[in-house]
Amino acid sequence: MATMKDIAKAAGVSYATVSNVLNKKGGVSYEKIRLVEETAKAMGYKIDESARLLRKGKSNTIAVILPDIAASRYADLYAGIHSVAEQKGYSPRLYLTDNVPFSEKEAVASAVAARACGILAVSCCSDTLSYYSIATQSEMPVLFLERLPSNGSFAALSFDMKQAADQVISFLSRKKCDD
Repeated sequence: MATMKDIAKAAGVSYATVSNVLNKKGGVSYEKIRLVEETAKAMGYKIDESARLLRKGKSNTIAVILPDIAASRYADLYAGIHSVAEQKGYSPRLYLTDNVPFSEKEAVASAVAARACGILAVSCCSDTLSYYSIATQSEMPVLFLERLPSNGSFAALSFDMKQAADQVISFLSRKKCDD
């Protein structure tokens, strides 16, 4: 397989130019970008994504940890996250726990090993601090959804269905729905 040095020699440009083009760092003229990309393609060069991840330190993967997707609320939640994440250039990766704390702990460890850029979780753990400590030690952002974490040191978003129901009834009452 061709190396960046091989591409630089074949294209008649510096190694730094090839590196900048293939790593999309900019600072290179359009003509040289086209030349390097065409030379790399002709030589069968493929960027090693594993090596890129190691250099970058994290991926564009968002770990989504859910109890299941049989429940429509979790299926809808994941569908929404998936849709928006892909539009923004992220790749969501789904982990299902079946409400088993050990499975959730394994999912967190897998997300950290995959160098996810963050975790979104509906947790079943009673001690979220210990289950998610590996993520926080890696400075990985964690956001809990629906079920609030047992420890207040994590960010969380929840939807209070009783409050929503109260607001719906108030709205309908104002609209005189009972007439």
